Amino acid sequence: MDNEGKVFVAAVNTIFVLSPNGSVIKSINVSGAEYMAYDNVTNTLYVTSGTLPAHTITEISDTNLSIIKQLSLSAYPFVIIAGPTGKVYVAVGNEVYFLNGSKLVPLFAFQGIPTDMIVAPPGRIFLSSYNFSENIGYIFMFVEGKVSSLRLDTFPNSLLLMNRNDILVGTDGYLLEVNFSLDIIGNVSIYGSKIDGLTYDSTSKLVYAAVDSLYGQDYVLTLDNMSPIGEINVGITPIDIAFDPVSGYVFVSNFFDGTVAIISQGCPNSSNYTITLPVSIPSTPSKIQTMFPYLPVYAFLVLSVILSAIFLNSYINKNRNGK
Repeated sequence: MDNEGKVFVAAVNTIFVLSPNGSVIKSINVSGAEYMAYDNVTNTLYVTSGTLPAHTITEISDTNLSIIKQLSLSAYPFVIIAGPTGKVYVAVGNEVYFLNGSKLVPLFAFQGIPTDMIVAPPGRIFLSSYNFSENIGYIFMFVEGKVSSLRLDTFPNSLLLMNRNDILVGTDGYLLEVNFSLDIIGNVSIYGSKIDGLTYDSTSKLVYAAVDSLYGQDYVLTLDNMSPIGEINVGITPIDIAFDPVSGYVFVSNFFDGTVAIISQGCPNSSNYTITLPVSIPSTPSKIQTMFPYLPVYAFLVLSVILSAIFLNSYINKNRNGK
């Protein structure tokens, strides 16, 4: 979001700019656009791209919605975030850098593959990562030149700053509440699902979590002070979510069906509406429908095998008795 409530959506090779009510204002070509950060101080949108052969950070002016410049990198820029004072940080490889003009200044190192990063005033940086081979995750905190870490037995996917004392961590199977001492002080279990995005409705005081379910319909979970109060069905694989304080809407990007779901303000469990972005994406059926449409075929094949086995067994027995 920018200061006027415009919404930026990264979709394949395009940045879509939406009005606060969800209509498409403009599209900007950015090859391999993935992570984004908006700097409220300079009114600049930063976009990282990791698609080969280009590893870049693109700066886009919010004034005329055009590209200012592009910085080429030698490695994959995973996560980027703009702090409240106008400083921009990017995770490249296993290092977090401070973006100083066209230069990346090393700040601190971490383990694993980064998934999200947030800045808590006056300068505390949190970063989530995972180590797939060891099946563990991490939360790193950098403050005053020192790095602390919390090891998790699950993969953290998203971070949300709640106040000056704690953060929320969306993981595979859990929503965790972690304080600034890196202690887990609360959790909500979400069996068979993972949380890929978190946002906070500052008006209604509700937390919205984008939930990718392994066994059924994907949805947005609504929470009031870590207590689930409702579910809102959205598109396939909701991968990120954001609250727009200008319109009061919650925007959800649905990765596999190329849509953005828009949820009305203070909505705990009622319906929403979607807009479809004109992007080319793989056609993937809903996870709940991948098997059941073919159930009659499976049943027919299984029944055929059983009947054939019975007939063959009868034929063999008959011939044996005849001998």
